[in-house]
Amino acid sequence: MTFMPYDDAGAQSTIKMDARRWGYHLKARGAASGFGALMRLVKSVFGVAMAMAALSLWVLPGSMVSVDLLAMKAGATIALLMLAVICWQGSRGSKEPEIHIDFIRQEVRVMEIMGREEKLKTLYRFSELGDMYVEDHALHLVTSAGETLAVLQLDQETESFLRR
Repeated sequence: MTFMPYDDAGAQSTIKMDARRWGYHLKARGAASGFGALMRLVKSVFGVAMAMAALSLWVLPGSMVSVDLLAMKAGATIALLMLAVICWQGSRGSKEPEIHIDFIRQEVRVMEIMGREEKLKTLYRFSELGDMYVEDHALHLVTSAGETLAVLQLDQETESFLRR
């Protein structure tokens, strides 16, 4: 999904809509893809393997602690631990925004999703919004002063549903 401030002109993907009892939940089409979950799993397993390899340099029987090998083992340990941390950070997934249009609380929430964590990024009350309209395959959120707050690219199915 792409939530973008109006000034930003980055590449955009489409969003998918789920109807909820309180309103609509707009999320990225690729947010729950199997390939993304598989890649996060591979990165996590690879990170654990790197950490275990770093530890095994010092713990396994037969690993010598001579002055000549000490600097080389320390360098390899640091490199493996750095790779492990990079893999673990990559396995957390990317921050993906989701939009909640809540008719009960009368607000539009922009949530930042990272793994299982949800964090409120921006909150717009309906009273702050002047207009919410669909145009050019996008949902536009506009203030009462006419300033565009956000532009959300919609897929064909979501756009046709919102136009009803």
